[in-house]
Amino acid sequence: MALHIVVDAVARSVFRDPLPGTLEITQYLWMPAMISLSLGYAMYRGEHIRVDLLTSGAGTRTRRVVEIGGAFLSLAVLVVVAWAGVDRARASVGTFEHSAGSDWVPIWPGRALVAIGLVVLVLQVLAQLMRAFRNEFQNADQYLIMPGDSAPAPAIGETSLTPNVLEKTPLTSKRALQ
Repeated sequence: MALHIVVDAVARSVFRDPLPGTLEITQYLWMPAMISLSLGYAMYRGEHIRVDLLTSGAGTRTRRVVEIGGAFLSLAVLVVVAWAGVDRARASVGTFEHSAGSDWVPIWPGRALVAIGLVVLVLQVLAQLMRAFRNEFQNADQYLIMPGDSAPAPAIGETSLTPNVLEKTPLTSKRALQ
Protein backbone atom coordinates (compact mmCIF):
# COMPACT_ATOMS: atom_id res chain seq x y z
CA MET A 1 0.00 0.00 0.00
CA ALA A 2 2.75 2.44 0.94
CA LEU A 3 4.61 1.76 -2.32
CA HIS A 4 1.39 2.27 -4.28
CA ILE A 5 0.75 5.64 -2.61
CA VAL A 6 4.39 6.76 -3.02
CA VAL A 7 4.35 5.89 -6.72
CA ASP A 8 1.06 7.81 -7.06
CA ALA A 9 2.53 10.85 -5.28
CA VAL A 10 5.70 10.80 -7.41
CA ALA A 11 3.69 10.37 -10.61
CA ARG A 12 1.44 13.26 -9.59
CA SER A 13 4.35 15.54 -8.64
CA VAL A 14 6.86 14.70 -11.36
CA PHE A 15 4.71 13.76 -14.34
CA ARG A 16 1.52 15.61 -13.33
CA ASP A 17 -0.32 12.36 -13.99
CA PRO A 18 -1.40 10.39 -10.88
CA LEU A 19 -2.15 6.71 -10.95
CA PRO A 20 -5.84 6.29 -11.67
CA GLY A 21 -7.97 4.82 -8.90
CA THR A 22 -5.38 5.07 -6.12
CA LEU A 23 -7.90 6.43 -3.63
CA GLU A 24 -10.46 3.73 -4.46
CA ILE A 25 -7.89 0.92 -4.44
CA THR A 26 -6.60 2.11 -1.06
CA GLN A 27 -10.05 2.49 0.47
CA TYR A 28 -11.67 -0.65 -0.97
CA LEU A 29 -8.77 -3.12 -1.12
CA TRP A 30 -5.67 -2.16 0.85
CA MET A 31 -7.28 -0.82 4.03
CA PRO A 32 -9.86 -3.61 4.49
CA ALA A 33 -7.13 -6.20 4.01
CA MET A 34 -4.72 -4.57 6.45
CA ILE A 35 -7.24 -3.85 9.18
CA SER A 36 -9.60 -6.81 9.14
CA LEU A 37 -6.97 -9.49 8.60
CA SER A 38 -4.90 -8.21 11.54
CA LEU A 39 -7.71 -8.19 14.13
CA GLY A 40 -7.57 -11.89 14.98
CA TYR A 41 -3.77 -11.88 15.14
CA ALA A 42 -3.80 -8.89 17.48
CA MET A 43 -6.29 -10.75 19.69
CA TYR A 44 -4.07 -13.84 19.65
CA ARG A 45 -1.04 -11.76 20.68
CA GLY A 46 -2.99 -9.89 23.37
CA GLU A 47 -2.30 -6.56 21.69
CA HIS A 48 -5.78 -5.07 21.68
CA ILE A 49 -6.19 -2.19 24.11
CA ARG A 50 -7.46 -3.40 27.48
CA VAL A 51 -8.44 -1.34 30.48
CA ASP A 52 -8.10 -3.14 33.78
CA LEU A 53 -8.63 -0.16 36.04
CA LEU A 54 -11.45 -1.85 37.96
CA THR A 55 -10.03 -5.37 38.01
CA SER A 56 -6.31 -4.74 38.56
CA GLY A 57 -6.70 -4.94 42.34
CA ALA A 58 -9.22 -7.78 42.21
CA GLY A 59 -8.44 -11.40 42.88
CA THR A 60 -7.70 -14.02 40.27
CA ARG A 61 -11.22 -15.42 40.36
CA THR A 62 -12.82 -11.99 39.79
CA ARG A 63 -10.49 -11.21 36.89
CA ARG A 64 -11.28 -14.61 35.38
CA VAL A 65 -15.05 -14.02 35.70
CA VAL A 66 -14.66 -10.58 34.09
CA GLU A 67 -12.54 -12.10 31.31
CA ILE A 68 -15.14 -14.78 30.62
CA GLY A 69 -17.99 -12.25 30.72
CA GLY A 70 -16.13 -9.91 28.39
CA ALA A 71 -15.36 -12.75 26.00
CA PHE A 72 -19.04 -13.79 25.93
CA LEU A 73 -20.12 -10.20 25.29
CA SER A 74 -17.49 -9.76 22.58
CA LEU A 75 -18.50 -13.06 21.03
CA ALA A 76 -22.18 -12.09 20.92
CA VAL A 77 -21.45 -8.77 19.21
CA LEU A 78 -18.83 -10.18 16.85
CA VAL A 79 -21.02 -13.08 15.71
CA VAL A 80 -23.72 -10.59 14.65
CA VAL A 81 -21.17 -8.32 12.93
CA ALA A 82 -19.43 -11.27 11.24
CA TRP A 83 -22.77 -12.67 10.09
CA ALA A 84 -23.68 -9.32 8.54
CA GLY A 85 -20.21 -9.05 7.01
CA VAL A 86 -20.40 -12.50 5.45
CA ASP A 87 -23.91 -11.78 4.15
CA ARG A 88 -22.77 -8.45 2.64
CA ALA A 89 -19.66 -10.07 1.14
CA ARG A 90 -21.74 -12.87 -0.39
CA ALA A 91 -24.02 -10.31 -2.05
CA SER A 92 -21.06 -8.24 -3.22
CA VAL A 93 -19.21 -11.23 -4.67
CA GLY A 94 -22.42 -12.41 -6.35
CA THR A 95 -22.76 -9.13 -8.23
CA PHE A 96 -19.02 -8.46 -8.67
CA GLU A 97 -19.57 -5.07 -7.03
CA HIS A 98 -17.34 -2.28 -8.32
CA SER A 99 -16.54 1.26 -7.20
CA ALA A 100 -18.89 3.97 -8.41
CA GLY A 101 -15.95 6.34 -8.95
CA SER A 102 -13.80 3.91 -10.94
CA ASP A 103 -15.71 1.12 -12.62
CA TRP A 104 -12.60 -1.00 -12.98
CA VAL A 105 -11.87 -1.06 -9.20
CA PRO A 106 -13.64 -4.06 -7.63
CA ILE A 107 -15.12 -3.71 -4.14
CA TRP A 108 -16.04 -7.36 -3.65
CA PRO A 109 -12.52 -8.62 -2.76
CA GLY A 110 -12.31 -6.06 0.06
CA ARG A 111 -15.72 -7.06 1.39
CA ALA A 112 -14.68 -10.73 1.29
CA LEU A 113 -11.47 -9.91 3.19
CA VAL A 114 -13.45 -8.07 5.86
CA ALA A 115 -15.74 -11.09 6.25
CA ILE A 116 -12.76 -13.45 6.51
CA GLY A 117 -11.10 -11.19 9.08
CA LEU A 118 -14.27 -11.03 11.18
CA VAL A 119 -14.70 -14.81 11.12
CA VAL A 120 -11.06 -15.25 12.19
CA LEU A 121 -11.64 -12.74 15.01
CA VAL A 122 -14.71 -14.69 16.17
CA LEU A 123 -12.62 -17.89 16.21
CA GLN A 124 -9.89 -16.14 18.18
CA VAL A 125 -12.41 -14.84 20.75
CA LEU A 126 -13.68 -18.43 21.09
CA ALA A 127 -10.10 -19.57 21.70
CA GLN A 128 -9.66 -16.83 24.29
CA LEU A 129 -12.87 -17.91 25.97
CA MET A 130 -11.64 -21.51 26.13
CA ARG A 131 -8.34 -20.35 27.63
CA ALA A 132 -10.25 -18.35 30.22
CA PHE A 133 -12.38 -21.37 31.15
CA ARG A 134 -9.23 -23.49 31.50
CA ASN A 135 -7.64 -20.69 33.56
CA GLU A 136 -4.60 -20.59 31.29
CA PHE A 137 -4.02 -16.92 31.89
CA GLN A 138 -4.49 -14.50 34.70
CA ASN A 139 -3.01 -11.28 33.40
CA ALA A 140 -3.99 -9.24 30.34
CA ASP A 141 -0.30 -8.64 29.59
CA GLN A 142 0.37 -12.35 29.08
CA TYR A 143 -0.36 -14.41 26.02
CA LEU A 144 0.31 -17.91 24.79
CA ILE A 145 3.88 -18.30 23.57
CA MET A 146 4.19 -20.17 20.31
CA PRO A 147 7.38 -21.60 18.77
CA GLY A 148 9.49 -18.81 17.32
CA ASP A 149 7.81 -16.10 19.41
CA SER A 150 9.77 -14.01 21.84
CA ALA A 151 9.00 -14.46 25.50
CA PRO A 152 6.65 -12.04 27.28
CA ALA A 153 8.08 -9.06 29.13
CA PRO A 154 9.15 -9.77 32.70
CA ALA A 155 6.61 -9.11 35.42
CA ILE A 156 6.95 -6.00 37.54
CA GLY A 157 9.84 -6.49 39.94
CA GLU A 158 11.59 -9.15 37.84
CA THR A 159 14.71 -8.10 36.00
CA SER A 160 15.13 -10.74 33.32
CA LEU A 161 13.45 -13.68 31.70
CA THR A 162 14.89 -16.92 32.96
CA PRO A 163 13.51 -20.40 32.36
CA ASN A 164 11.93 -20.15 35.82
CA VAL A 165 10.00 -17.04 34.79
CA LEU A 166 8.71 -18.83 31.69
CA GLU A 167 7.61 -21.79 33.81
CA LYS A 168 5.77 -19.46 36.22
CA THR A 169 3.98 -17.58 33.43
CA PRO A 170 0.39 -18.91 33.49
CA LEU A 171 -0.13 -18.58 29.73
CA THR A 172 3.05 -20.34 28.69
CA SER A 173 2.28 -23.68 27.16
CA LYS A 174 5.07 -26.15 27.83
CA ARG A 175 4.00 -28.08 24.73
CA ALA A 176 4.48 -24.92 22.62
CA LEU A 177 7.99 -24.37 23.99
CA GLN A 178 9.16 -27.90 23.18
